[in-house]
Amino acid sequence: LYGFLEGAEELKECFSIKGIGKSREIKLSNQPVLICEGSRSVSQESSLGEIELIFSPSWTILPGNYSTHLLLSYQAGREIPTPIFSLPIEVEVIPTLLFSVETQEDSALQFEIQGPPGWYISDNFLIISGRTNVPHCRIVCTASDLVGKKGGKIPRSRIFLAREKQSKKKEYTSFEEPIEIISTQAGELVTFPVEGFYIQTLLEDLPDVYQGEIYFDFLVSKDE
Repeated sequence: LYGFLEGAEELKECFSIKGIGKSREIKLSNQPVLICEGSRSVSQESSLGEIELIFSPSWTILPGNYSTHLLLSYQAGREIPTPIFSLPIEVEVIPTLLFSVETQEDSALQFEIQGPPGWYISDNFLIISGRTNVPHCRIVCTASDLVGKKGGKIPRSRIFLAREKQSKKKEYTSFEEPIEIISTQAGELVTFPVEGFYIQTLLEDLPDVYQGEIYFDFLVSKDE
């Protein structure tokens, strides 16, 4: 007994099958693969066993509903055999985002201020890695206000992220509003460092160690 798929070209390489009495998965395509074989005749009502169908969509398969057919035939050869049975298959691919944020042992955003008013840089750095199957995903970063160990506070509007532009000059963007870090496409593997956190201190900001938190949000379009 042979099996092969019909239709849904975009799902090619996404289905595999475990035949009757088989322990190994076999990729399904529009070419027949052996599902079951034997030399002993059985009655029409006899149960031969179970066939296990596995669906493993790649990250490039966009979210949505898909349909195809598993066709079964007793013949196999160079020509596509005439099926004796057609099993309709419907699958749903759900929007999936799988990202991780790697930080230092102390993940708090920290600045040590011991000098005059001005600009200070943090040693914090993070690495965002992962992927998604949605067509367009925006990763944005926000920060909390900084609180000093002595009780002082620096608002997030005076926390900045420095990034180099094409001109090689650094652009300083305030965390008063969420900052877009990177945008990704479906299936794109992302490994992106985030560093260059600065604060601007004023005369009223006392020398201290100030700490805050960094947050990430992953935004997709409503229709995705």
